[in-house]
Amino acid sequence: MATNAGSWTPRRLTIDQMLLDYQNPRFPVEYQRPELSQDELCLFIDKRYDPLQIARSIARHGYFESEPLIAIQDETKDAYVIVEGNRRLTALKALSSSSLREKLATQTKAWRSLPSDVSLPDDFPVIVVKDRFSIVPLLGFRHISGIEPWEPFAQARFIASLVDQGSSLEEIAGLVGRGLTEVRSMYRDHEILRQATEQFEIDTTRAEESFGVFSAAMGRTKIRNYIKAPDPRDVDTEYWPLPEESAPKLDRLLTYVFGKEEGEGRVIHDSRQLQGLGDILADPSGEAESILDETKDVDLALQGLRGNQQFLGYIRSAERAINSAVGVGATSIDDVTRQRLIAIRNASESLLELPCSDLAEGVADGT
Repeated sequence: MATNAGSWTPRRLTIDQMLLDYQNPRFPVEYQRPELSQDELCLFIDKRYDPLQIARSIARHGYFESEPLIAIQDETKDAYVIVEGNRRLTALKALSSSSLREKLATQTKAWRSLPSDVSLPDDFPVIVVKDRFSIVPLLGFRHISGIEPWEPFAQARFIASLVDQGSSLEEIAGLVGRGLTEVRSMYRDHEILRQATEQFEIDTTRAEESFGVFSAAMGRTKIRNYIKAPDPRDVDTEYWPLPEESAPKLDRLLTYVFGKEEGEGRVIHDSRQLQGLGDILADPSGEAESILDETKDVDLALQGLRGNQQFLGYIRSAERAINSAVGVGATSIDDVTRQRLIAIRNASESLLELPCSDLAEGVADGT
């Protein structure tokens, strides 16, 4: 959907006329609530996004009007919701209110170092747009493809919010300036975590905070297959990405990568270990994952996996060699060969005494 920037309405608004946007895509769900006060939103923005840096610049150099804030008309109040520029608005609100600065100083002491007599204009330039969708291309190119990128989870949440509003992934790819496969992947990864929270009741806090690592994990086919997540081309916005039976494995995967509380159960300490984790989780016998659960060590689990694979390789080679020998059609054998065959039989009987597992079944049926 094209946006006619020329139709945007420039206005000058006072600080009191401008509201922080509780629906900001960067905010976690618990802060996207209309009942939160402006001071509560300021405290959260201060905690996560460092508006103090902007406040210091304004106090030192004045407010630069070259890049207006962007707003929509509030539906219930005679005010405007700032949909682009919430850090700047937080800085302005703090500079204009000593009581708010004192509240902010309870969590960030440096607010007290700002001068109390900063000269601010009476009003500020604001572009007022018809609705949120009007600025999707601007937000997409600036915060997903551009020079001021949001955190990875905020980018994915923004894409998911556009889907919730009725946009297709193809449309969104064009709006935000990313390839369709990348947009499909970001949406899928976001929805897996949303499904984990809403349907499976799994805590995804650590995965959201390190969403880039989670996306890297989902970029590996073996890890996707472990939880039965779709390839990007198969993402369907009408359905949850995972079947219900994937809940236990998703919980294990998140534990392997991010840990429970206090990091308990975490085995991935470097994203380069994700390839090894994929190999472990793809082991059909499940023995490599059992080693991983016991040792919490990816390298040890991989050693066990490679030992199993080497064992299977030897068995398959021996099977092929024996079948080839039978196919030769020899009519007699000498004593040395007979002793070798007896040794092969004894070795086979010894191996058959090993406990039966998926691995042994795989050997038996030649898979």
